[in-house]
Amino acid sequence: MPPLAQPSQKTKGKGKGRKKPPKMVPDPDAAYRQQLDETLYIPKVVRKKFFDTYLAAVDSAIRANTFDKKLLLQDSHSGGPISFTKVPGIFRSLGLCLTDDQLDQITAMIAQNDEQPFQGSGTDSELEEGQWLSNYADREKLRTLSVELLHTHVLAYDPQVLACPHPRFPDRVSSVVYRSTEDDIRACFNSLWEVSGKKTLVSADGTSTRCISVDQLESILMSQQDRDSVTAALTPNEFRELCFMVQDANGDVVREDLFLKAYIHVE
Repeated sequence: MPPLAQPSQKTKGKGKGRKKPPKMVPDPDAAYRQQLDETLYIPKVVRKKFFDTYLAAVDSAIRANTFDKKLLLQDSHSGGPISFTKVPGIFRSLGLCLTDDQLDQITAMIAQNDEQPFQGSGTDSELEEGQWLSNYADREKLRTLSVELLHTHVLAYDPQVLACPHPRFPDRVSSVVYRSTEDDIRACFNSLWEVSGKKTLVSADGTSTRCISVDQLESILMSQQDRDSVTAALTPNEFRELCFMVQDANGDVVREDLFLKAYIHVE
């Protein structure tokens, strides 16, 4: 007699290969933000005016930092992606003072969906320039995030909602984004001027203007930063861009009036 067929050992209701979706950790700041919205209510019309002003400033900063005569402004006016090398300059043009950690978090937040911006386990040696796989930021993500930073001054990094989180930041983190004031800019020049020898440029009419030699400025800004510093020394390319903005056309010096004009933002 042939053996009877054995009953199926599969358990009902359980499918093969099905994984439980990752558990989303609730935003610990959600209740606080809701309380702020209710306490400090801003009418919709006023809010729209604020956001329109912020967006206009963001678009202006993007155009200024992606200007390229060879491309006939194609990059600055199109809706295409933006090179990550332009992103720090865009935020600086908005007066936002970002740390290197904040810039790394932003890189993961605005990367194009079809690109993986990082590889490796996230150690410093693996996150050198050659290890960055993505070269471009999504333009709309950059615009949206920039407006949010101008409005809230808080960078809310949440790896749970990112396709490829930064390997150095596996957990949610919120940090304050400072915006430079006129006093900050003046204090910055004062500090640079004092450590560079307190030089003064005298014009033909006898007017004296404080200045810093380009060579001394290069030595200060491109030297190794202190261990406790939150920003790295400027790269040669970043220093060239700085000189383009603030250097006197008639000499190898940075005049105080040009420095202040380049960085003080009139609201």
